[in-house]
Amino acid sequence: MKDENAELKRSNAVLEATAPFFVAGLDRPTHTLVAFIDEHWARCGGVEPICRLYQSERCRAE
Repeated sequence: MKDENAELKRSNAVLEATAPFFVAGLDRPTHTLVAFIDEHWARCGGVEPICRLYQSERCRAE
């Protein structure tokens, strides 16, 4: 139960941090995406959660 709760909190942090970025559009220059990840990776539990969400959003947009 503790692990599930921690995962949900981490997922919520990723969504809170990335929502404004994704709302502004997915066609961003690479350096903009890298700067965003650099700024938010600690809060989101690493780079992988951000990249997974970004990839899923790109797939939905196409």
